[in-house]
Parts: sequence; C-alpha cells; structure tokens
Amino acid sequence: MLFKKFYVGDFKGGITYVLNHNYILLLGEGRYRTYDPKHLSSGPTLTENHAWEQLIITNRLRPLLFEQHYRVEQRWTIDEYRSRPAPS
Repeated sequence: MLFKKFYVGDFKGGITYVLNHNYILLLGEGRYRTYDPKHLSSGPTLTENHAWEQLIITNRLRPLLFEQHYRVEQRWTIDEYRSRPAPS
C-alpha cells in the first residue's frame, strides 16, 4: 500500500498580485519533509524546498470562463536526493 512506504508533511505559503481582471501573478514557497512511517521519531529522511512563480490568464466568453495557468517551479535539497517511490 502506498501510505505504508512514506509519509510527507508540507508547509506552503505565497502571495498573489492581481494585475487586472485578466492577469494574476503568484509567488509561492514550500517545504516538504518525507518521513519513514516505521521510524517517525528519527526525523525526516528528506527535506525539499520549493519556490514557484505562476501566471494565470483569464478569458471570458459568456457564459464560459477560460483560465490558462503557466507555472515555473524550482526545488532543491541539502540532503542526498532520492526520488520518491512510484505508486503501485
């Protein structure tokens, strides 16, 4: 089962700036910690930091609303990088 392989705790936040009714900018940051569920008291096995920039473009064609999201994300770790296991 997937939830028996690892446990991830995260903390995220960001700011939003509305340029006008068609354009919205977002800047965000997050910290993700991966734990071994069998050894939670030993601390995280991997800590990743993420930063992202996002542009949302909104177009109205009454009665429809179209949104395009463009996002760039950077992530880094000071730990040895290990890819998370794929869901089975």
